[in-house]
Amino acid sequence: YFYGNTHIADATFEYTANPVKILIGRIIAFVIYVGAVMSSHLSPIVSVVLSISILFFLPWIIVSSLRFNARHSSYRNISFRFSGTIVGALTTFIGWPILGILSLGVLFPFVWKKQAEYVTNNHSYGGESFVFDVHVKEYYKMLLILIGATVVFFVALAVLVGGTAALGVLSSGGGFDPSMLLAMIPMIIGYIAFYFALGAYVVVTMANIHWNHTKLQNHQFESNWSVMSYLGLIVVNTIGILVTLGLFIPFAKVRAAAYKANHTALVVQGN
Repeated sequence: YFYGNTHIADATFEYTANPVKILIGRIIAFVIYVGAVMSSHLSPIVSVVLSISILFFLPWIIVSSLRFNARHSSYRNISFRFSGTIVGALTTFIGWPILGILSLGVLFPFVWKKQAEYVTNNHSYGGESFVFDVHVKEYYKMLLILIGATVVFFVALAVLVGGTAALGVLSSGGGFDPSMLLAMIPMIIGYIAFYFALGAYVVVTMANIHWNHTKLQNHQFESNWSVMSYLGLIVVNTIGILVTLGLFIPFAKVRAAAYKANHTALVVQGN
C-alpha cells in the first residue's frame, strides 16, 4: 500500500513479498522472544546463554531482512538488491556499538556513520550501487548539539525545581505546600516537550545527513526535513492516537509517510 502510493517521476514502487513468508518469520521471532522471557524466570544461566545466542544471530537476521526486503522491492520493474555480508553486519552493528559504549559515547558518530554506510552502500538498484559518503564531523555536530541542549535544559530545570521548592517551603512556614504540586505541572510539560523536540531533532538530522549525502550513479538525493514541521507532525500524531485510543494510528502512518516522501527528492542528472 505504501510502496504503491509513493511516486517518483509518475511511477510508483512495488513490494512483492509473499505475506506467508513474512508471517512465518514473525512467528519464529515471537517464539524466540517468548522463550527469552520464560528463560529469565526459569534459570538466569539459560537466560544469559539464550541472550548471547540471539546476539550472535543478530547479524544474520539483519542481513537476511535487508536482503529479503530489497529483493521484493522494485521500481519500474527493476528490483533492488542487498549484497552486505554477515561479517560486515557483525562489525557494524555489534563491534562498533561496543566501541561506542567503551568510549563513553565519544565514538558514537562513527557508529552512526558506519551503519549508514553499510546499509546504503550495499544496496543497489538493478546493477547500480548506491553511494553514501559523508564526513563524520556532520554526526559530531549533531552529538555536540544534543549534549549542549541536554545540559542547558537540565540545568534550567534544576534551577526551576530548586526555586519552586524553596518558595514553597518559605510560603508554608517550613512545611509542605500542596500548591507546589501544581507548580510542577509546567515543568513536567516542559520535560515532555523537550523530549519530543530532541527526538524530532535526531530523526530530522539523521534523515538529512543520510539523503543529502547519498547518490545513485550521478543522480543526487536531497532532503529538506525541518525540525519544527516534523515536531508538529509527531505531536499531532501522538495526541490523535491517545485521544482516539489508537484508532488514529492508520492516519498517523499515512501522514508520516507523506511527510517523508514530500520532503525527499531525487535530483536527476541525465538519463
